Amino acid sequence: GKLPSQINDLANLKELSVFYNEGMTGPILPFSEATALEKLDLEGCQFTGSIPSSFLSGLDADFKSDNEVIIHLSDNAFTGELPSSLGDIDTLYLGIAGNHFEGPLPASFCDKSDWM
Repeated sequence: GKLPSQINDLANLKELSVFYNEGMTGPILPFSEATALEKLDLEGCQFTGSIPSSFLSGLDADFKSDNEVIIHLSDNAFTGELPSSLGDIDTLYLGIAGNHFEGPLPASFCDKSDWM
């Protein structure tokens, strides 16, 4: 099945894990209403399509600079480019192996000394 669209409306969502659940399919939600999401683990599911440009756009600016954000998207069937807005998160762990992303990494990723 698909993630219920109502999950996108949860502004206080801190963590969501549905990893290695091959029954989870379809496009990923943007999680654009979440203001303080610390961990999103969708690894090993069957999600498809591109990551929305509004992905995690609701994260509070102070939260993005003061907190580590962990995003596991590995081993799905994502395509397209990664949103450059992910580069706005100062401390980001991003797992994307095993997908079909294309194009260059956003330039904002290369400006993050904390990521290296």
